[in-house]
Amino acid sequence: MAGERPGEVPFRAHVELLQAFLAHRDEIVEKIQGLLNAQRSPSEFLQDAAGLSRHFEDCFFTLPAITPQQSQLRGQLKDAHWAMGFRPSAMPGMHNDLVDPGTMMVRGFHLWRQTRWPGRSGRAHYAHTLFNAYVIRDLELLSMRVWDGGSSSAGDRLAQIQAVLDRLWESSPAEQPVFVRDARWLIALAQSPTTDELAPYFTVAEHIARTPADEDRLEIYKASVQMAGGHLRSQLRHYCMKKGV
Repeated sequence: MAGERPGEVPFRAHVELLQAFLAHRDEIVEKIQGLLNAQRSPSEFLQDAAGLSRHFEDCFFTLPAITPQQSQLRGQLKDAHWAMGFRPSAMPGMHNDLVDPGTMMVRGFHLWRQTRWPGRSGRAHYAHTLFNAYVIRDLELLSMRVWDGGSSSAGDRLAQIQAVLDRLWESSPAEQPVFVRDARWLIALAQSPTTDELAPYFTVAEHIARTPADEDRLEIYKASVQMAGGHLRSQLRHYCMKKGV
């Protein structure tokens, strides 16, 4: 879009897209619920995470309310994130990426085939969970763009993300888990997958250091430290189990 520098994404347009998804939450969830009603589908369909992700995103982007311009935003945040150097490392047999709705559906289908397939209410419950996880993932990616307009605009952009996050939980059924409440924690979550490059992390650290508001900067640091501690504990557990100690 006009006025944006190379490598940047139209921040406000993505905020408005997420707001449109939230405004049509019930319609989207009904589409997802229909996608989950797949107990008679072949195993190949139930295990195709990439294909399921495409069908899942269609539930959002095929809405009549979504404009052609908004449809062009599909996949843009992920592409921009990877272009920064945050492409996840290939780890065969392990999921090393942000939350993927297709992978979550494959796991759900596997559980249901081992136990029992849920009725409409059960599928609707999981559809809301998938909806929330998908919006959170896009907010994570969007949080990495708060410095695109310069450090001085970071606080305002974080506030816009926080407003979408608040609206997400206000529109969510009461029994749904709240994954994250503070937009400043999304930045650490967006950097959680393992990558082959280290330079992007230092770039983000420099951005954080120049964030004007002390409160925002310290909360981002707090989230980063706690996330790092969680990763270290996870790695320690993995190697303890692997070595039998």
